[in-house]
Amino acid sequence: MKDNKVKENLLPKFSVNRPVTVAMILLAILVIGGIAYYKIKLDLLPEGLSNSFLSVWVPYRNSSPKEVEEQIAKNIEGELKTVKNLKRVFSSSSSNGCYVFLELSQNTNMDLAYSQVVDRMERIKPVLPDEIENYYIHRQRENDIPVIDLAVSYPDTIQDPYYIIEHKIKNNFSNINGVANIEIDGVREKYIQIIVNDDKIKSHRLNTYEIIRGLLDENFSVSSGYSYVGDKKLMIRIASKFKGIDDIKKIEVRKGLKISDFAEVVYDFDEEIKSISRVNGMLSATLSIYKESDANTVEVCRNIEKRIKDIFNQDPDLKDVNYTLLFNQGKLIEQSINNVKESAFWGGIFAFGVLFLFFKDIRMTAMLTFSIPLSLLITVLILYFMGWTLNILTMMGLMISIGLVVDNSIVITENIYRYNTLSKDKRKAAITGTSEVGTAIILATCTTIVVFLPLMIMGGNSNMSFFLGHC
Repeated sequence: MKDNKVKENLLPKFSVNRPVTVAMILLAILVIGGIAYYKIKLDLLPEGLSNSFLSVWVPYRNSSPKEVEEQIAKNIEGELKTVKNLKRVFSSSSSNGCYVFLELSQNTNMDLAYSQVVDRMERIKPVLPDEIENYYIHRQRENDIPVIDLAVSYPDTIQDPYYIIEHKIKNNFSNINGVANIEIDGVREKYIQIIVNDDKIKSHRLNTYEIIRGLLDENFSVSSGYSYVGDKKLMIRIASKFKGIDDIKKIEVRKGLKISDFAEVVYDFDEEIKSISRVNGMLSATLSIYKESDANTVEVCRNIEKRIKDIFNQDPDLKDVNYTLLFNQGKLIEQSINNVKESAFWGGIFAFGVLFLFFKDIRMTAMLTFSIPLSLLITVLILYFMGWTLNILTMMGLMISIGLVVDNSIVITENIYRYNTLSKDKRKAAITGTSEVGTAIILATCTTIVVFLPLMIMGGNSNMSFFLGHC
């Protein structure tokens, strides 16, 4: 019986007949791939991730929850029900204001939905109480997750912890390249409060407007033009600012009537303690640090960590203050990358050992092992020029692909080895052995990919399609 001749495929034939060209291509991939590996952005989640929720916060302090519900929540709910693709809307009223939550259908254009919510809020604003000046619409995106959560612990002896945390710690992070916003939570802020005695106000026949007018007249800063002194142009600014509580007490709202005559001026907290946070037995506050959308997460986290150490080591005012890193997104990303490196390393070691045990050929075994880092560098190179980032999803895909690369390499290498033992012609064995199983390898790999295709295009879940599309 005559054996069927194997059709030689173009790629293995070109690779064998043009070894210098192929070597230069591989060298270029290694160099450019290495550069891309060090320059590619590192993030926890891919860009573009967005869930189908929106929330609206309307502040309305010093009121009852019932009043907030009747005057604000019901009106806003009724107006927001006209937003397209809305599944449900529900609200939460408190003495400080109203939260309204919107859940929209999957595959909703969230940019359009956001614009519609803004439009509805502007429509309903004239109906709301006059005291409401602002409202806040929140849409969660991938950059809404803080890159670092820092717990700052302080002793009970510190009288104004908010001032220490804001001016000694928070303000030192603002000038770090890539830091967008810093939020302080878990500690109360002190305010200058003017506590008016109602009986004294009535006896002096004062009203609130007169008190406010008196404060504004004594606390201002305005530009007053400029003046030339010789050849120099000097800007003139009139400033009259309060320097302390005593300045406020001495303000006269009427002739001979000072604020201290009918009110108490104090620098204190404006609300009662609602919750207490402790770390290692000490009172604590939390700083949530957010990065800019185009910043490298790992680099930003490293710079923040370095700045934290410098702040606490150099500032004597913080000698009794401790810190604890509760969450570090940069470390999490680095751990994920190290897992991929470790998987590739051990995959290469085991593949090398098993193949060498069966083939007894160091060259073939080395080529198979070399295919693992080469495949990863090619993938990183493509991700870099596509503008994607190395994140949890792309690294999961890389980890899965390592197994496929090893499996396919073993099949091709074993077939080349078989033809080499039959013909003793290594060039012919490389071309024929690869061509014979090339189609089967491609189809087997495509089968693995196609398994996820229905979930990506027919699942009806935009987040699922997004996740699978970035793996």
